[in-house]
Amino acid sequence: RTRYFRTANQFNIATNLLSGNVFPLSDEKTSLGFVSLLWVIFVWLLNISYIFSVMSGSLYFAKLSTKETLKRSGAVIALFLELTIPLINLNLRRTSFRNLIRKYNSILIDSDDLKRLVHDTVKPFKRGVKMYTVACLTVATAWSAEPFSRIFDNDTFTYTDFTAPGYFPGEPFGKKMFAAGVTLQVVGAWSINFRKISIDIYVNYFIVVLSAQYK
Repeated sequence: RTRYFRTANQFNIATNLLSGNVFPLSDEKTSLGFVSLLWVIFVWLLNISYIFSVMSGSLYFAKLSTKETLKRSGAVIALFLELTIPLINLNLRRTSFRNLIRKYNSILIDSDDLKRLVHDTVKPFKRGVKMYTVACLTVATAWSAEPFSRIFDNDTFTYTDFTAPGYFPGEPFGKKMFAAGVTLQVVGAWSINFRKISIDIYVNYFIVVLSAQYK
């Protein structure tokens, strides 16, 4: 009775856990397993470290003008706000989401036709969000990994050589330290974007299931 909403979209389950968002997927309160809890903590630490590095590097250590800061790091700051606001909003309404899932499940359990409609409606939705996920993560990776192309041209690097000027100890950096910093920025940008994508998928899945009930 409690699994119809959850199992209709396995991709939603995967992105919800891997992103570290862990929004409700059933009408019951559940606790994270030990491994899942460690993963969520790791994702949060990664996100916080990335944002702290970019914010401190762009606003203080790189000594950029306001215009340069917005040009170089404005996209990251905007994405962080786009992630934080709905993340707080959705977590404050976890009980409401569980109640809504309970209503969905109570309707679906009594109707095979409705289950089929939900399945048929969700199928193209899953294809679309998978393409959306791949496209967004590809762009985020390519954007943040661009400084790798400079490693063979210079021996020392500064905060401003990163795509989004970020703070890492030990400026000026050698090639190995710079490569490590760029790698951390790639992983951080990937993680932040994936969390935002996961929110989009989670919210839109509710809309898709609701739409199927009115067909």
